[in-house]
Amino acid sequence: MRKALFRFLRRWCYPRYALAHVLGVLERFRFGMIVVGERNIPKHGGFILAPNHEGAGDPFAIASCVPQTVRWMAVNSLTTGKWQARFFLRKNFGRKSVHLLAGLSAWLIRGCDVIPVKTPLDKFRGFNGMQTRRARGELDAGGVVGIFPQGGITTDQNTDPKEGVGALARAGYPVIPVNICRKERRITFGKPVTFCRRDCSDTVSKEILREIYNLSPAPYRNIPSK
Repeated sequence: MRKALFRFLRRWCYPRYALAHVLGVLERFRFGMIVVGERNIPKHGGFILAPNHEGAGDPFAIASCVPQTVRWMAVNSLTTGKWQARFFLRKNFGRKSVHLLAGLSAWLIRGCDVIPVKTPLDKFRGFNGMQTRRARGELDAGGVVGIFPQGGITTDQNTDPKEGVGALARAGYPVIPVNICRKERRITFGKPVTFCRRDCSDTVSKEILREIYNLSPAPYRNIPSK
């Protein structure tokens, strides 16, 4: 009861948490997204959310569907604003606008209590031991950890997954595959799947990715091969 109260207060009494939730709701309404499979979301924490990643607003839209607070694992460059600065520069924003937008987005991401993954920009391959321990600590405490198995934003279903999600899933935590299809304006939560320590991290990551894309609407389904 005390933990549930703390998570509720953390979500709504911290301005950046509340703002992130509002942004998620607005993202869903902006694209007219419907949510399928909400019954598959466990009522209690201690599970992993593993969605595909089609757009920058995905973490907010998905987290707004979950009653618990989601801690996302994010590349460190997102919390410092370096990734956003490169993105806005490619979009030909002015330097002053780039500094402002990158700083605001980094401030919001840090306020969402993400678990930063300290890897060089554009060289993301997975999570090291420290970040895995932090994620496992959150899961052991009954929290929810969100991971994008493919790392960055992509619409290519054949993009190889990283081993980080497999390394966590091997510890026995339930994994909820989530498919977000912007063309069909739909977010789908699949049934929980579990794995054991005997499984290879790479194999587990690929299996989770297949579960994610198996939830895609039929016209867009191209399940990655084994």
